[in-house]
Amino acid sequence: MNANQEKKIIAQMIQELSLFLMFHGYKSYDIGFKKEDDHEVFTIKIDQISDELLTYMKDKLHQEREKEIEAYYWELLGDMDSTSELEIMGLFIDEMNVKKEKHAVLIELIRHK
Repeated sequence: MNANQEKKIIAQMIQELSLFLMFHGYKSYDIGFKKEDDHEVFTIKIDQISDELLTYMKDKLHQEREKEIEAYYWELLGDMDSTSELEIMGLFIDEMNVKKEKHAVLIELIRHK
């Protein structure tokens, strides 16, 4: 996959995360992105989230990553509807971590290179 495709995937993933949160009623959230040498991290910071929605996210994002066919899947990002929320995005994520702090919940989505 070339560098421009990779940048488009990152932008689409940020858009998908934002749409997911808006569709679930969130009006205030922060989404961050950080690129390291060996991985990329998408961070979502929200005031609170139900355990049910966290479980739903984990279930949707928990899929086997297939790096060799990512170039084909990235075009499907953005075609989100109520039946496929985050499922395609799960093909791009290696792990999900949740940290509950005093005044916020941090969700990290990690892609290893």
